[in-house]
Amino acid sequence: MSLNMHPSSFKICIIGSGNVAHFMGKKLLHSLHQIVQIISPNIEHARKLAEVLNCDSADSISKINPIVDVVILAINDDAIKKIAPNDFLKNKIVIHTAGSVSLEDIQHLSPRIACIWPVYSISKNNLPSSSHIPLAVNFSSIELKDTLLNLAQSMSSNVFLLNDEQKMIAHVSAVFANNFSNHLFAIAEKLLDKQHIPFDILMPLIKNTVEKLNTHSPADNQTGPAIRKDEKTIQKHVNLLTDSDKMIYEILTKSIQELALTK
Repeated sequence: MSLNMHPSSFKICIIGSGNVAHFMGKKLLHSLHQIVQIISPNIEHARKLAEVLNCDSADSISKINPIVDVVILAINDDAIKKIAPNDFLKNKIVIHTAGSVSLEDIQHLSPRIACIWPVYSISKNNLPSSSHIPLAVNFSSIELKDTLLNLAQSMSSNVFLLNDEQKMIAHVSAVFANNFSNHLFAIAEKLLDKQHIPFDILMPLIKNTVEKLNTHSPADNQTGPAIRKDEKTIQKHVNLLTDSDKMIYEILTKSIQELALTK
C-alpha cells in the first residue's frame, strides 16, 4: 500500500492480548475493517482473543501475515520501546496506543507511524459500551491523517488530534483526574473505615462533584475550607491526620489556594 492510498477498509494485526487489545479489537470487529491476526507471546491469550474476534493468532512479530496493512501495538510502554527494528513492520502502518510514548520512540519501526490512545481506564473484564470514548490521535506525516481518522472514527465519535507534547499534557492531566483522585478516594475510605463509617456516605457528594463538571469549570466548583481560607477548620483536620495523609492534605490545601489566586 503506497503512502497516498487511503482505502476505506484495512487489514489489521493487533499485537497484544490485554485490556487495550480487547477494547480496540471489539470496536473494530463491528467496523468495515478486518482484523486478520492477534499476536502475543502468550499464545493461549492470543488464541482466546482471536477466537472472540474470529481471526488467526500467533506468538511472534515474525509471524505477521503479509496481507496486513496496519499493525496496532496494544502493549505496555516498556514493551513498545523494546521492539527492535525488523523487516516485518517496516512496510506497515504501525500504531502505538500509549499515552506516554512519543512517535519518536517507534520511528525506527516504520516510515509510517502513528498513535491512537484511548483516554480512558480500560479493563477487558468491563469494557465500555459507549461509542464516545475519547481517542487521542497523532501521526508522523499528513499523508496518514485520513487513514488514522478513518480507523479512530471506526472506534469512537470522540476523536482529538494531538501532537506528542499535547498528548503528554493530556496524559499527566488524566493521571491527576483519574489516578490521583481515585487515590484520594482510597484515603477517604481508609479514614472512614477507622471509625466504622461506610464509604457510601460520600457517594452522593462524589456523584454531585462529577455531575457539576458538565456545566462548570472545576476551578469554579471548588468548595471547602481551603478555598474559604478557614484556617481553624484546616488545622482541626491536620491534627486528625498522620504522616503522608497530613502532607497530602497540606499540599492540596496550598495548591487550591494558589490556583484561586490565578483566576
